[in-house]
Amino acid sequence: MFKKIEFVGVETNVCVLSNAVIVKNIFPDSEIIIYKSLCTSSNLDLHKKALDIMTSLQMKVRS
Repeated sequence: MFKKIEFVGVETNVCVLSNAVIVKNIFPDSEIIIYKSLCTSSNLDLHKKALDIMTSLQMKVRS
């Protein structure tokens, strides 16, 4: 088991979101951290919504 798993990437609302959810399901006790300043999307509204979704799934979104 991993204590902490960190995510960065392009297309927050597609790649980052889907991979973070998959990893959260595989490692439910691990802390999942998404660095929002190191992620982006072609649609900033979807970027923000994806960050909100990940927060609601008890992932930590950091600057």
